[in-house]
Amino acid sequence: MKKLFKILGIVIVLILALMVVVPYFFRDQIVAKVKEEINKNVNAQVDFSGFSLSLFRNFPDFNFRLSGLSVINNEPFAGDTLAFIPKLSLTIDLMSVFKGEEYVIKKVDLDQPVFNFLVTGEGIANWDITIPSEEAEVPATEESPGLVIQLRQVTIRDARLVYDDKSLVTLVQIDGLDHTLSGDFTMDFTTLQTHTLIDEITVYYDHVKYLHRIDAELTAPVEADLKNYIFTFKDGDLRLNQFFLLFEGTFTMYDNGDYGIVFTYSTRKTDFKNFLSLVPAMYMTDFKNIKTAGTAVLNGNVKGVYSDVSYPGFELNILVNNGRFQYPDLPKSVDEINLDTKINFPGGADFDALTVDVSNLSLFMGGNKFALSMFLSNPVSDMYMKGEVDGVINLSEVKDFYPLEEGDELKGKMTAKLLFDGRMSAIENERYQDFKLLGSMLLESFAYKTGMVKEEVEIANAQMNFSPEYIDLVNFDIKIGKNDLSASGKVENFLPYAFADGILTGNLQLSSNYLNVTDILVESEEPETTVTDTAALSVIEIPGNIDFTLQSTFKTVIYNQIDLKNVEGNLLVKNQALLLDKLNMEVLDGTIGMSGKYDTKDPEKPRAEFDMNLNGIDIQKSYSTFGTIEKFAPIAAKTSGKFSAALSVKTLLDNQLMPIYSSMNGGGNLSTSDIIIENVNSVNKIADLLKMPDLKRLSLNPVRLSFEFIDGKAHVKPFDIKYQDINANVLGWVSFDQSIDFDMVLAIPRAKFGGAANAVLDNLLSEANKLGTNFSVGDKIDVRAKISGTTSDPNVKLFPGEGSGQSMMDDLKKRAQEELDRQKQRLEEEARKELEKQKSDAKAKADQLIADANKQAAKIIEEAQKQADAINKTARETAEKVKEEANKQADKLIQDSKSKGMVAEIAGKKAAEQLRKEADKQAGQIVTEAQKQSDNLIREAQNQADKIKADARNQADKLIDGI
Repeated sequence: MKKLFKILGIVIVLILALMVVVPYFFRDQIVAKVKEEINKNVNAQVDFSGFSLSLFRNFPDFNFRLSGLSVINNEPFAGDTLAFIPKLSLTIDLMSVFKGEEYVIKKVDLDQPVFNFLVTGEGIANWDITIPSEEAEVPATEESPGLVIQLRQVTIRDARLVYDDKSLVTLVQIDGLDHTLSGDFTMDFTTLQTHTLIDEITVYYDHVKYLHRIDAELTAPVEADLKNYIFTFKDGDLRLNQFFLLFEGTFTMYDNGDYGIVFTYSTRKTDFKNFLSLVPAMYMTDFKNIKTAGTAVLNGNVKGVYSDVSYPGFELNILVNNGRFQYPDLPKSVDEINLDTKINFPGGADFDALTVDVSNLSLFMGGNKFALSMFLSNPVSDMYMKGEVDGVINLSEVKDFYPLEEGDELKGKMTAKLLFDGRMSAIENERYQDFKLLGSMLLESFAYKTGMVKEEVEIANAQMNFSPEYIDLVNFDIKIGKNDLSASGKVENFLPYAFADGILTGNLQLSSNYLNVTDILVESEEPETTVTDTAALSVIEIPGNIDFTLQSTFKTVIYNQIDLKNVEGNLLVKNQALLLDKLNMEVLDGTIGMSGKYDTKDPEKPRAEFDMNLNGIDIQKSYSTFGTIEKFAPIAAKTSGKFSAALSVKTLLDNQLMPIYSSMNGGGNLSTSDIIIENVNSVNKIADLLKMPDLKRLSLNPVRLSFEFIDGKAHVKPFDIKYQDINANVLGWVSFDQSIDFDMVLAIPRAKFGGAANAVLDNLLSEANKLGTNFSVGDKIDVRAKISGTTSDPNVKLFPGEGSGQSMMDDLKKRAQEELDRQKQRLEEEARKELEKQKSDAKAKADQLIADANKQAAKIIEEAQKQADAINKTARETAEKVKEEANKQADKLIQDSKSKGMVAEIAGKKAAEQLRKEADKQAGQIVTEAQKQSDNLIREAQNQADKIKADARNQADKLIDGI
């Protein structure tokens, strides 16, 4: 017996040893095979940071683990991560590894994977990375066994999934996804068990959020015909928050790549509370304790074939009957909530058959009824809309039936009444009499206090009246603390803007007595780590389909501690740009007049260009206020006085809307009052070198100069200054990084050189004569100062005058002008090339616009012709039937009259002849009326086509003219 135990012990030790050792024999072999199979079958960069192989985890099978598995897309998604899986575990059949013919995968486990599924506007998907079989085919060899998937279980834990489809304008984000799938994939027929839990799911469609942080659960047994790729779902159960759906149906994958879909679904629980859980604000605010009543039913189906040219039909019905909810701690409820909605699409390629019918949406809030109805059809060709909004909301009572945030207060009354009925073509073709739209919205005594805004918001009165042509903003008066703003005007073309990508146009008048922009900005929740002199901004993209003119009058505007007075002018929003038209204001003890443009046609590279006239501006205040002066004229910090300037600037902007100084180009001129310059580093060094300390504080007469911005440098053209009886001429440049290069020629009276300054003068003369010159001392001594380095740490060197001061200045001016001319010529050449490229791109876009418009116009006319031909054909067939029926009646009339005698026969023949004449006349009228109808149809289509082409030509012209 002891011998038996000893043998068993040895065997167990050997088995354990083999379990440890065997994986190392096959590890490299399996890793190589996995990488080989992956890389020969996908068009992407696949890699992993580590791996392990064990017989212990899934004995008697191998467990192969990958860590840091990543799938990085190639073009057109180059650099985007399709998938990142921190841990991937595969269970591989042990015997298949030993045999080496094919490796059999039984289980797959994914831990915390992240998937990013992207679709371009053209419909290209980033997960379509499989290389076509003819490209991926590798000749089989004995040394190249394959992988065989014989799955019985798939497990996913804590996954994150993003689906971003630009073609459908859809974004889905899923967090905390757990999924299990089990079944025998080796069989032709099997039953798969699936279970999915999701912590949060958010869905956007067309930039509208339809689901927000919904938690979900899905359980669905699936009968799988793996031979014919037919999957039948029975007793599927989907939960969204506390909303439950039952579904069943069949999903079929056809050989040609199409999908057959037949599904029906309906609510499992009909309590209104379950339906209410889909409303994020309701579900996330004490939902468990909300008291409810009423029923809610949702059902529908999806049936048809999904292919490249066809979509399945679908139907969605929602019916809420006498719903009610009340929060436990609030005195009032929202009652008589009713909703009846039907959305239907019969299927096919043309979504023009889609209809949306919200026949009733109504409820009572605090005793006030709010009701809405709407019907939409033909959304693609010529949308038909009919609806009504009618209701009153007493905002002061909202706190009685819905819990506001702590500290929030809401007051006021909103009244809305609106009727609309008609087709979009009536608006687009300015046939306003054919589109019914009447109504108004009125907000009275509104007040709102919240922690999101620093001050209480008050609207004494706001009224909008609606008509087919425009929205009339009768008045809008708002106060936020001490701040006030009034607006009035008209907004036109709002229906095409809302429903058909039209351009919204408007003309508004804005006015204010006091507006402190900093007061009404929302405070950041993050603590500030640095102190800056500008508020945090970001690139604001101007919409391309808005054409607004804002006539503005503001008595006081304060922004970031800048006090602006009497701000007047026009702001134009057009072609993805904000234009300033003769904007005038008082600021920094002076005035500024400004015209310009903020352009976001390329939102990655926003541009600004402006012309400014500044008059009587305080120099030191301007230094602390304007970043451009701080960068290019830091001397302003040490200068007292006022200046006036005219400048024209073009520049790119960074993501904080600050100028990218290296891209700045333009120029201008500047003049000052009497000014005092004190303790400027470069001037101090000149004073020290000349041993003339009184130069450290210069009291100067008015200075006039001109400058140009080129490649991030402010080039100052030669200008004269005079201090007492010293004349000087200065030229050079300062860069945005505050590096400098200036030349200064000073004509200093001989009498100024006394004491220590004489030694400086003697040294200058000695150095000059060593070079072979023969300088003599006259009444004026010419000294040249070379200033380089930076504004904070300048390098200054003095040289003796090389001839008269005037000849030196002429030489310096000549060299400076030559350098400026060279740089401008280079910039002009670059600008010309860029302009030609922009024109070429704009021409291509314009040609495409016109080509698309011509195609659309041709399709409209073709469809109209088909309808006209059908109308005429039907009319001819109807006319023939009318005549045929009349002939039958006439023949019968004659036949019947023959048996009644000759007189009756004659009368019968006359009646028959009259019957035939009337039939011919009626038939002719039918054909004529049909021809008129078809002619009108063709004419209307031609007008619509002409308008489409004209609009396209206008857009094309704007594209080209905008360059």
